[in-house]
Amino acid sequence: MKCEQWQLALALFSEALDTRLESNVISWNVAISACETGEQWQLALSLFNDMQEAKLEPDVASYNIVINVCGNGEQ
Repeated sequence: MKCEQWQLALALFSEALDTRLESNVISWNVAISACETGEQWQLALSLFNDMQEAKLEPDVASYNIVINVCGNGEQ
């Protein structure tokens, strides 16, 4: 079940963005962290870039999550 939850988390995040709900660094970090669970380092990097394009400044947690995702994906 855990392997499917990361996909659900990303689907809910995507839906929130589509409905123009206000997002913040924390919600983006949660989405990027879901990629870590799903071992999706490329998607994590894409979301990290999208967060910056959305004019949100990554915080220390953002960088730590991306480093962990890439490290776990051996990238």
